[in-house]
Amino acid sequence: MFAETSLTDYLSLIFGIYLLAAGIGLLLDVERYQRMYLGFVDHPALTYIGAVIAFGLGAVLLRIHNEWGSLREGFISLIAWGALIEGVLMLAIPEAYLRSFMAIGQSRNLMKGLSVFCFVAGGWLVASVLLHTQ
Repeated sequence: MFAETSLTDYLSLIFGIYLLAAGIGLLLDVERYQRMYLGFVDHPALTYIGAVIAFGLGAVLLRIHNEWGSLREGFISLIAWGALIEGVLMLAIPEAYLRSFMAIGQSRNLMKGLSVFCFVAGGWLVASVLLHTQ
């Protein structure tokens, strides 16, 4: 099935499914995601592991997909750059970086807004692959 799929289509589908699932999860159980975020902040080992994963994922994604020719290519590349930068910041200045997102993690309304963004972005990515549009 994926043999003929472009890398952008494949990554769009993978990130789209991830974002849809995250958006639905956030919408259905905001409190659980708030507890996960606060637990992540309170455990330095989890922060470090998360930083290494974000950095590694961002670095690999940028190596294989740093393209900006279309909106979807740019969005996928932006995700890659975001992951890399997030990993660097969590490794270099973890407390300051995580503290900057504390308002989001503690606000039910901001978390719901994030869920809507995830759902819309994920839906767009999946639909763009299924409808094969750029």
